[in-house]
Amino acid sequence: MKRHLWKMATFLIMALIFFFSSQNAESSSEVSGWFVQFILQIPHAVFIVRKTAHFILYASLAFCMIHTWKQPTLAKNVAVCFLYACSDEIHQLFSQGRSGQISDILWDTFAALCITAFYLYIKKRLKQKRI
Repeated sequence: MKRHLWKMATFLIMALIFFFSSQNAESSSEVSGWFVQFILQIPHAVFIVRKTAHFILYASLAFCMIHTWKQPTLAKNVAVCFLYACSDEIHQLFSQGRSGQISDILWDTFAALCITAFYLYIKKRLKQKRI
């Protein structure tokens, strides 16, 4: 039952990513714009907000996916997130004013790698303490 809930959460995050990628450049800027206005004093604020959003979304996706596998592995989890990031960037090529960025694929994959490796490390350490 828990795995089904995690699967639903995984697909909801995928849908959210798809929704954000479907927005044209103007709408995309409006979504993050209110927050950017708040932190505009920081140099390169738009870049920071967008990359942070990418990281959080893909770390969340990876975390949810971990819980959908019977035996989660680093390679499997990161590979699926990588493939989804590739499809997301290709999808953006069809949204007005947007472009697919290899750097975003790498950043998204890095987020998945970080959260998956951290989770599996903590899980292993807890298992060792129980033994």
